[in-house]
Amino acid sequence: MEMAMGMPRVQQQAINAPSTCPNNILDELDGILKRVNTEDLKAEAEHGATPDAEAAGKEFPEQPRRNPEPILRSIGVGRRYVTCSFDSYEGKPQIVAACRSCGADPFDLVLTGDTGTGKTHLAVGVLRELVRNGHIRGADDARFVPVPELLADIRACYRPGGPDERDIMDRYSHLKYLVLDDLGAEKTSEWSISTLYLIIDRRYRDMKPTIVTTNLSMKDIPVILGQRISSRLTGGKIIEIKAGDYRARRFET
Repeated sequence: MEMAMGMPRVQQQAINAPSTCPNNILDELDGILKRVNTEDLKAEAEHGATPDAEAAGKEFPEQPRRNPEPILRSIGVGRRYVTCSFDSYEGKPQIVAACRSCGADPFDLVLTGDTGTGKTHLAVGVLRELVRNGHIRGADDARFVPVPELLADIRACYRPGGPDERDIMDRYSHLKYLVLDDLGAEKTSEWSISTLYLIIDRRYRDMKPTIVTTNLSMKDIPVILGQRISSRLTGGKIIEIKAGDYRARRFET
């Protein structure tokens, strides 16, 4: 009788005794996470943020936003044009607004018009906005190049000890942004047309914005440069600038 009566007391003691097992596994996991997070915060306070945290919180430096010119120089814009901006362009506000939109949300753009109408000025203005908006952060992101100069770089590959043609073609094809200045000023040949088409077509297929300035009209381009190049260029926005020679007007009295 005593043994029978004692058994419930033993069972009761076991039930009331504190357990080494967690009552709720979620509570224990929550406690572990809190301890880990606390230790991480202490480590960051003592040694600085981890590389991943720094990368995640890293913002585009303010300096290029205020002064894009060092980056513009690094991507190939010459001294004569490096100060060009939309504010200093003397032309129709509608043209400036269309180009400014390209600097905010980049797209393929062709600027066509006679000599001296400010096409290069506008193209540099777009690049300036791309820098200010954080799209271009350094020389690896973009390139401004006159087309005759681009072709000369590629021709240099055929000299003994010259660079690899594929490397140059790949570099221009893979840049995030490319300005081809003065398309049509080069001496046209089957080689030059094919080379330009390869670059323009690769960029078109990869949806990498290309900005083109040219004295050729959109009617002249298929005749002089071929239908394939014309087709790719007309896939973007085309702005035809009808104005007098901007450079000549500066000397008028």
